[in-house]
Formats: sequence, structure tokens, C-alpha cells
Amino acid sequence: GDGPAREFPHTVLDRVAGQMRLQLAPELDAFKQRPRLVQPRFSEAESRIQMEMRVDEGRGDDAPGGILTEDVWNTTSSVDHIPYSYSKTVAERAAWDMAEAQDRWRLVAMNPAGIYGPSVGGPIPTSESFNLVRQIAGGEFKSGAPHLETGKVDVRDVAEAHLRGAFLPDAEGRHILAEKAGTILEMGAAISAAYPDAPVPRRTMPKWLIWLIGPMVNKALTRKTVTRTIGHHWRADNSKARNQLGLTFSNTDKALVEMYEQMRDAGLFAK
Repeated sequence: GDGPAREFPHTVLDRVAGQMRLQLAPELDAFKQRPRLVQPRFSEAESRIQMEMRVDEGRGDDAPGGILTEDVWNTTSSVDHIPYSYSKTVAERAAWDMAEAQDRWRLVAMNPAGIYGPSVGGPIPTSESFNLVRQIAGGEFKSGAPHLETGKVDVRDVAEAHLRGAFLPDAEGRHILAEKAGTILEMGAAISAAYPDAPVPRRTMPKWLIWLIGPMVNKALTRKTVTRTIGHHWRADNSKARNQLGLTFSNTDKALVEMYEQMRDAGLFAK
């Protein structure tokens, strides 16, 4: 029949950070293993597939003019330099190639920054966002934190974006989902403002020291990675999501504290 049901996307449902979010398989291998997603069977004349790919993965470590937009793609990562980001970029490009090769469905992509907020309906997730909060509030950066600046978005805003992407008739293309940027120190400050006893980092570790010892501590933390990611600003233009999807982004400091509270109540931090 008519109405939104005709536009409901053919998706994979993943529970990420506790929210049911509509997500196409994130790895290129997963595309190959799920041919049903590549050649979906629809009874409607037009339907949509939604996918999600973090904007951090899409940009690599450089952006023209220093500001990320939906037109910016990761051109600097490779199998040897930030390979995780590279794999995500390859996967999203493959999805767009699939979309452009046919006319039965169209692709709508959500590109969130780091996703923060409480989990619902299950155990504490093991996402990278939760791992970072665990490190920040668990004392792992007490001796100092790198000046690593990343974007942040509330998980509930990401869920809302997916719903709007599914049902708004003019939704198309990629959408950056980010409320603001923040460093590890700033994230720790947001937590300590609500919980002063949290052993969050209070000072920045010098970049030269990270460059010197980083590869010895973590093989993935190469000197090239340190040079290109530590000490740089993170800026993104979220106007498309605000204007075309009508999103109003929530305060991510509040979402961060709510995430910490849930982890604390679950006994993930020593008291």
C-alpha cells in the first residue's frame, strides 16, 4: 500500500551501544557472504538500503581545508597505515558501487563520529567507544593522555537519524552525524565534573614522547600514525543532517556521563 511502509529499507539490524540501528554489513567480506543484501528482492518499485560507516573511518587522517564533509573520503589509510579505517572505506565504496550498478533500490548512508550514550536491553557492549571510556575513567591515562581529538554523537541521535533516513522521502547520500569534537582530556573533564573521584587524566602526554615509545607499546601505533593523528583538530560539517534530516544534536557530554554511570553501576570500575 501507500505510505512509509513502501519505503522501509532492507537492512541488517545490529545492536550497537545498546540501540537498534539499521546497518548494512560493515566489512567487504560480509558483503560477499550476504548476496541477499547485494541483490535484494523487492515487491515495491523503489526501496532503500541503509548502511552505517563512521565518519572517522571515512576521512583517514586528512581533510581538505581541515573540515570533513560528505564529499570527503579516506584517501590516506591503507593496509599498512590505519588498516581498520581502510577496511571501512573499502566496504562503503563497495556498497556505493553496488547501489550505482542497479536501479531497484537506493543507498542512504549514516556516517557518525564516535558514538556515546547508555546501553539498553543487554550487557555492556564492547564497542570502541565503551573501551575508550573504560580507559579514560579507569585510570589508564593517569600519567597523561595523548592530544587525540575526535568527533562525538549521542547514540540516540544516530538511531533517530536512521529512522529519518528510512522514512523521509528526500533522504539521499551520506550524512555526517556529529555534535562536536573533544579530546581525551575534555572527555575526562566531563566525567569528573559529575564524578570527581573518577581517576581521569589531568594532563597531556607530549607528542614527541608518544612518537618515541608508542611503537614499542603498541605495534599499531606507528610513528606515521602518531604524526598524522595526534595533536590535530577534528572538524566536521553536520549541516546536511540538520537541514535535510531535521536533526537536533544532543549534548554529548551528558551522553558520555550517562555511559560512565551505567558502566560504574555495572561494576566495571574499581571503587
